[in-house]
Amino acid sequence: MGEAAREHGDAAGATEPGGAQPGTPSGGDGATPSASRTAEGHSRGEEWENAQPVEQSESTPGAASHGSAPTRTADMTMAFSYRAIRRFENVHAVLADAENWTDYLGIVGDVDATVINKYQRDNVLDLDFFNGSGTGPAERLAAVGPNSMFHAERMVLVGVDEREQAWAEEADWEFMPLETAAEEADWALAEN
Repeated sequence: MGEAAREHGDAAGATEPGGAQPGTPSGGDGATPSASRTAEGHSRGEEWENAQPVEQSESTPGAASHGSAPTRTADMTMAFSYRAIRRFENVHAVLADAENWTDYLGIVGDVDATVINKYQRDNVLDLDFFNGSGTGPAERLAAVGPNSMFHAERMVLVGVDEREQAWAEEADWEFMPLETAAEEADWALAEN
């Protein structure tokens, strides 16, 4: 390891957050780092600002590859189904609240990728992941496995029906009905 890398490693120090976070649903597993949006619209949480350099083996000099052992395990990744996310009265308020107790947020649906892209663009949403062309919702959720940068100890899909629950089960994710999630987190649902 070079001198500059050693100095960076010595200077960086992460601290684990403590105590409960506001906005955490009662069914949560405890505190997680809060995240906020920067002026550029990108997510930045404590894990970003307090990141430690990734240890590299001597056989792979240079930058660590995607899927390398992370310095910290994320606590929660949450995905909303396309039909669920469209039911919120104020999607920006929901996402801002969810960022306080989740590490990564995504959207999956059984619609074309262009539909999800348009929804995100029209609503000025900056989610961490979504299912693209060629992948269905269950496949996209399953792809967020141990080697994915979005993997966490708890993986939750918020959805609206048994079909979406089947996506979660196929991908080995926890399923939470939209009404339950909204009630626990105090998220307002729009009238149909």
